[in-house]
Amino acid sequence: MNKEKSQILVGLEIHITLKSKKKIFNWTDTYTENVAPNSQISPWELGYLGVLPIINPECIELALKLALALQAKISPVIIFDRKIYHYYDLPKGYQITQYRQTLANSGYLPLITPNGEVKNIPLKNLQLEEDTAKSFYTEEGIELDFNRAGNPLIELVTEPIFHNSEETMLFLRQLQNLLRYLDISEAKMEKGQLRVDLNFSLNLADDYQTPRYEVKNLNSFNSIERVLKYETNKHQQLWKEKKTPPLSQTFGFDEKKQITIPQREKTDYFYLPESNIPPIKINQKDIQKIAKKIPVLPWIKWEQLIKNGVNPAKANLIIEKPMLLKSINFLEKKGIFSTEK
Repeated sequence: MNKEKSQILVGLEIHITLKSKKKIFNWTDTYTENVAPNSQISPWELGYLGVLPIINPECIELALKLALALQAKISPVIIFDRKIYHYYDLPKGYQITQYRQTLANSGYLPLITPNGEVKNIPLKNLQLEEDTAKSFYTEEGIELDFNRAGNPLIELVTEPIFHNSEETMLFLRQLQNLLRYLDISEAKMEKGQLRVDLNFSLNLADDYQTPRYEVKNLNSFNSIERVLKYETNKHQQLWKEKKTPPLSQTFGFDEKKQITIPQREKTDYFYLPESNIPPIKINQKDIQKIAKKIPVLPWIKWEQLIKNGVNPAKANLIIEKPMLLKSINFLEKKGIFSTEK
């Protein structure tokens, strides 16, 4: 048995910035990092009294598009909640998210493995929420840029299904390709459009089983791989020294030192219903319209290519390039090109 498989269990919380023209609860343009700091904000992000949220329907449509592609079970009614916490990046003291009932749950992403198999990765839920301000930690203190605050986010949560870093990274890359292929998000990690919270626990022996740990806001594939390697090595050393694993904690990742840094013990948040946004009933006719706009999905196209004699390695290359896959779909639709024999 692969040694790593007996050591680690990983789940992912993935924050995806939607490719909508406007933010989710006001009509400020969605921030894309092309403007000066704190120049693309409104009274909503700054927590001014009396300012009410107005839901952006484009965000709901994009979230439903992803839910349909992932075969998730869509809730008949959309409701929002307030996640109460006090921190610099959220002046109003709460974040609008979904807690009691997420937009969709279950579903799966068909993962195309290097050996030519398709493995369904189960998903827990998919929900809509608003982003917070971006924090910069300096020697003088914390600096804040509120341009990102209020950006529309999908939070996609997987089941704790991954047993090694290779499969974890493969899932994230294929999810990123899907988001770009469906025009749901640009999903650029370097711009914070795809951020990952890594949840994991380790089981090194009968006498060394850790609680669940979380590393927040990882924004590169390299960082995710390094965190998994660093934490596994750290706990192997603790086990050799016969030390008890630390309590469940939340970590940050220091890019310069390449180490995780404890931030706080894991705590439960306090939630209240968001009374300023009434429940939104999802119309089945609208869902059908969205479903018709979804092109042939990558894993279906991959199976078609394999069925028609395309080498698996070449089929993998095609689905890894969203623009190439779109071009093939366009040419097939026009009758110029076909993957059929």
